[in-house]
Amino acid sequence: MKKSQLEAAYERQQKEIADLKDFVARNKARVATRNMAMSRQKKLDKMDIIELQSEKPKPSFDFKTSSYTWTLYLPSQGLADWLRPPTYKTIKSYL
Repeated sequence: MKKSQLEAAYERQQKEIADLKDFVARNKARVATRNMAMSRQKKLDKMDIIELQSEKPKPSFDFKTSSYTWTLYLPSQGLADWLRPPTYKTIKSYL
């Protein structure tokens, strides 16, 4: 069933339920209309209630961006020593 048809059927059924409940409430005490009220109460009890499915919330993303740009500064002093493969002399100086 399409969503619009289901919503229309739900609205019609809710109106019918309200009318039946109103009739039962007004006529269940009178002797002359008690049987009609009981009959409509049975109809209410046997009725399959239409329930609308709740819509799932759609996810939304909000990524905040910074106007500050990061720059990576590398120290130039001692960088050549760090990139050069170790020799016996450099290893000995660490010990």
